[in-house]
Amino acid sequence: MFKKTKSTPFIIYIVCFFGVLLSEGKEKLIAGLKEKNKEYRSEIKEAEELIIKKNRLGAVKLLLKTLEKEKLNKVATLEIKKILKEINGLFLNEKVQQNYELALNLKNSDINQSNQKLEEALSWEPDNFNIISELARQKIKAKDCKNIIGVLENAAAINPWDEAINLTLGQGYFCNNEMAKLAQIILRNKDSKRKKFSSEWLQLEFLNKLKNKEINKCKELLKEFKDKDPNNLQIEVLETLLFKNNPASLACKSMSPNLLWKYQFDPYFCELEKLVELIEK
Repeated sequence: MFKKTKSTPFIIYIVCFFGVLLSEGKEKLIAGLKEKNKEYRSEIKEAEELIIKKNRLGAVKLLLKTLEKEKLNKVATLEIKKILKEINGLFLNEKVQQNYELALNLKNSDINQSNQKLEEALSWEPDNFNIISELARQKIKAKDCKNIIGVLENAAAINPWDEAINLTLGQGYFCNNEMAKLAQIILRNKDSKRKKFSSEWLQLEFLNKLKNKEINKCKELLKEFKDKDPNNLQIEVLETLLFKNNPASLACKSMSPNLLWKYQFDPYFCELEKLVELIEK
C-alpha cells in the first residue's frame, strides 16, 4: 500500500491511495469473474459428458438451469445459448443419421418410404429435433397439420432455444390457421431473421401479414426478402400471392433437385396453390 510521507503533497497521496485501492479491487473482480466462469464452464463440461452418455434431456435441463443462473453474465449466456441451439440436432447414433439422410433423399421420389425411415429413426432418438422437424414438414406439405402442433410445442418447451423447432412450429401454426400463435412465435424469434433461417422467417411474417390484409407491410417484407435472397424462386410465389399476377411463367415448374435440397426447411417452397388455399382459409 502507498504510504504518505511529510514531503508527499496531499493531492498526490489521495490519487495514489485510491489508485491502489482501485487496482486491488480490479484484481479481486477479475479473480471473481474467473472463478464464476470456471463454474459455468464446468457445467458445460458436465452437459457434454451427459451427451456422450446419450442423456440429451439431462444435458438440456442442466444447460437451461445454468443459463438462468448466469443470465447477467453476457459471455456465459452467449456460449450456452449457442450450445442449446445445436444440441437437439446432434445425432447420437450413426444409424439414426443414416436413416435421416436417406429419408431426405427419398422424400421427393417416395414420400411413404421417407416417412417410414424418419419414424424408425425417431424411435431410436425421440428427442432429436432434426427428425421431429422433418416429419412435421412432411405433414405440412400433405396438409395434415392438426396432429403435429402438440409434438412441436412439447419439443419447443423442452428446449426453447432451438431455432429449427421454433421455425417448424411457426410453419405449423400457419398451416393450422393459428394466426395469433404465429404472430407470437415470429415476435419471439425476431433475431432469427438475421441468422440461419432468415428467409423462412421473413416468409412466415409475410404470410401472416397477407392473411391479415396488411398489404403495405407485405410490400416491405417482400422487398426485404428479395434483398436478402435475390435468387430464391419463392420470390415469384410471394409476388403472385401479393399482386395476384398470372403465375403461368412460374419458375418453380423447372426447379432442380439441388434447389429442393437448398430450401428443404421450407415446406411452402414453390407451393403456390397450397398457400393460396391457406391464405383464403
